[in-house]
Amino acid sequence: MSVEFHGFCDGRFAPLKDAFGANFEEDLELGASLCVTLHGETVVDLWAGWADVAQTRPWEKDTIVAVASTTKIAVTLSLLMLIDRGRIDLDAPIGAYWPQFAQGGKARVTVRDLFTHQAGAPGFTPGVDASILLDWEAATTRIATERHWFDGERRVMYHGITYGLIGGELIRRVDGRMPARFFREEVADRIGLAFYLGMAEVPRPALVAEVTPLAQPGAPPEGLVARYVGSFLGVSGFHPSPWTTLNPSINGVVNARAIAGLCAIFAGGGAFGGTRYLSSSLVDEAWRRQGGGKCPLLGWLPMGLGFGLNGPDFQYPSDDGYGWGGAGGSIGWMDTRLGYSLGYAPNNRFGGSRLDKRVARLNEGVRRALSELGS
Repeated sequence: MSVEFHGFCDGRFAPLKDAFGANFEEDLELGASLCVTLHGETVVDLWAGWADVAQTRPWEKDTIVAVASTTKIAVTLSLLMLIDRGRIDLDAPIGAYWPQFAQGGKARVTVRDLFTHQAGAPGFTPGVDASILLDWEAATTRIATERHWFDGERRVMYHGITYGLIGGELIRRVDGRMPARFFREEVADRIGLAFYLGMAEVPRPALVAEVTPLAQPGAPPEGLVARYVGSFLGVSGFHPSPWTTLNPSINGVVNARAIAGLCAIFAGGGAFGGTRYLSSSLVDEAWRRQGGGKCPLLGWLPMGLGFGLNGPDFQYPSDDGYGWGGAGGSIGWMDTRLGYSLGYAPNNRFGGSRLDKRVARLNEGVRRALSELGS
């Protein structure tokens, strides 16, 4: 479809704007926003398309949308802030802060294991109704009792649903505030980011874009993947919608400007907008390889502290790029060495950013722009 861009794009990032436009021209988009910062300055802030499936509501500057697992960037930052303050030790057992979590063979699982998706509790066996995610106490109590899926062996398996429950309960146990409140007060409100952990946090629900149904893979899952999917989807379907729950693994409602702003903290070595959120040394640790391996869900997954790094199944626009994304196509990318961050938030949802043609095209657009900047 033809597209009318709104916002602005620094001429140095014209290849990225062209890539964004090509996705609309090939009818891969319904509506979306795209934002890039470079050395703390916004150089791309674009939005286009429609905020509803019927195409009656134009996507506006302040439109926000559910972004699934891109939400995890907020949980990762919050945990790292508490580590930086000396409240949490990276190599301490999670059970040192949350004794109940040590059940079921998880006594030796560390905070670092959570960041690298090796905490051994990626789902629920037997499966539970997704409505449990409306009750924080019930959900965290249930994951605390989960038996280690690999009998204590450290193995990589994406904690897609449970990362935010475990990390969020760590935040609550150490700080006293719920993760959504901690993030809002310590980060989002200070920067002025429209990055909300759940619909209950959204001050103007009319700004929220409608999303298309998430495409599901055709082949039935097997083995560990079937066990993971059966944590929820095998029970009753994922109702309520993830963004209405309390689970900060998946409940983010944001725009690209907010994602890029959050990632700009890391791109800036821990500081953004004149405020320091993390020490530069911890940021450097966050984008160094901490672990990884072949995940049954995501393929080869080299991990920093809560962020994916360049690998055979995950490609970033620069060699030292890192970040995370969500089912449906949203992404947050950054590079501390080069000083850029990127956020992308669409409402036409595909199965995942790794296999999304739109994301691959944006990746190439950034790569070309960075190449020209360096020439």
